[in-house]
Amino acid sequence: MSKILDLLENVKLGDRAATLELGYRYDYGKGVRRNPKKAAHFYKLAADKGSAAANYNLGILHRDGLGVAKNSKKSANHFSKSDDLGYVEAAADLGWCYMNGFGVNQNFKKAVMYYKKAVKAKIPRAFLNLGLCYLDGAGVRKSTKVAERYFLKAYKLKHPGAAYYLGRIILGFEDKRKPNSKKGLKLIKWADDHHYEDANEFLKNLN
Repeated sequence: MSKILDLLENVKLGDRAATLELGYRYDYGKGVRRNPKKAAHFYKLAADKGSAAANYNLGILHRDGLGVAKNSKKSANHFSKSDDLGYVEAAADLGWCYMNGFGVNQNFKKAVMYYKKAVKAKIPRAFLNLGLCYLDGAGVRKSTKVAERYFLKAYKLKHPGAAYYLGRIILGFEDKRKPNSKKGLKLIKWADDHHYEDANEFLKNLN
């Protein structure tokens, strides 16, 4: 508790790092009882002082409606501010916002642009989502080969969704290649073991 009191004193002195840390502690229940509303309060204070991480975390809270009202525009706006301040994780979320029209006008090309920015930082879900863009031809020319390359990179970073889509490609569901049932099913079972819901549904439908 003394640590929390010290942080509160530093917050009163305008310490941005202490303000962010206090938000994080309330967000995740570190040394205090978890309280998303208090987390949002301290994140907002830190964000107003130019914290990239606080803006990002506020974007998450507004996206999920935790401690604040669910608000897609505020969520996307905080992700955008965080990205402008150099927080690379935010680019992946901003790409998702543009892909789904969440708080912004849907724009596949912008989604691809942000996903490409995020993959430079080796963010697994950015590789996955960029692969999906190529698989579906959203904002880019459709290419199963390029999609497979991005899925493989995400899979090497242990993303279960990437294993699922790689498995589908190898099983011949996405192009006309000769299926490799053993390899494809192994990947999808791995995705299922790591709680990827689509993989579970896929395996159920095989039975």
